[in-house]
Amino acid sequence: WAETLVPLRLEIQSTRPAIVAAHPLSSYAGLYALRGPEEPATAPGVRYEIIERRGALWVRTTTDAVEPGLDPEFDLLPAGDDDFHPRQYKNGMLIGDELDEVITFQFQGTRVTGFEVHGVAEDKLLARATRASSPR
Repeated sequence: WAETLVPLRLEIQSTRPAIVAAHPLSSYAGLYALRGPEEPATAPGVRYEIIERRGALWVRTTTDAVEPGLDPEFDLLPAGDDDFHPRQYKNGMLIGDELDEVITFQFQGTRVTGFEVHGVAEDKLLARATRASSPR
C-alpha cells in the first residue's frame, strides 16, 4: 500500500452566507494617497491604486508599502459594509488574510473620499488615505 495512490475529490458546501461589500466594487476603485496617522494631509503619501478585477478589489502599491518579501499587489477580502481585510501574496501565491487589519472606506454621498486602516488587536489607526482620482 505504500506506493498506492487513490484519487479523492472533496467538495465542501459552506453553511455561512457570503460576505459582500455594501456598494458595487467599482465605487471603491480609484487612486489614493496613503499617509501615516500623524502625517498632514498635504504630505504626498504612498500611492495606492485600487482596481476592480475578476469580481474582486485589487491594490497596486509600492514595495515600500508592504512587509518585506510580500507582493506590492494584493486583493481585499470583503468583511461586510465598507470594510475589507488585505490579503497577502508572495511571488503571486496567496499566503494569508490579514484579519487583524481592516480597511474602512468613507463615502460622501455615493463617492468614496478615502479610507482608514485600523489594527484590530491594538484598536489603533494605522493609516489614512484620501482619494486622488478615479482609475484610468
